[in-house]
Amino acid sequence: MVFAVDQSPRALRTVRRRAAALALRNVCVGSSLLEVLTNLNGRPCDFILLYDMLHFLDLRERRELYSGLHNVLAANGRLSVHLTHVKDNDPDGHFAKMTVDDGVREIEMAGFCRVGKIPARVWHSYGAVDSLIWSFVKRSYF
Repeated sequence: MVFAVDQSPRALRTVRRRAAALALRNVCVGSSLLEVLTNLNGRPCDFILLYDMLHFLDLRERRELYSGLHNVLAANGRLSVHLTHVKDNDPDGHFAKMTVDDGVREIEMAGFCRVGKIPARVWHSYGAVDSLIWSFVKRSYF
């Protein structure tokens, strides 16, 4: 099952339309994490992507997000994060004064263990950029 969360109704409509065009029946779209978590019905997630969105959330909201994700990520699941809009990369939002290392440390403090970083070319804003994707697993003793 694929769950997509976005605050933009336009983005959600696009995901729904593309999933329908491809006859994908395993895509669930929602405008809030709570809405998506409700649709999980207790099933664990094997893979969670947080790409170019954490800077929109304040610290309290990010901590709530990390806690919720820690609860639904499968024991051997992966959390994949693209940290953008930090101090040294187009600073914006709640990450404007944070470094990538600060963001990684924050995720680790929330009960996750970093297992790697992968250089990747990702779509950001209006074009492809070279960046890093961080990979985490949850700490079982947290």
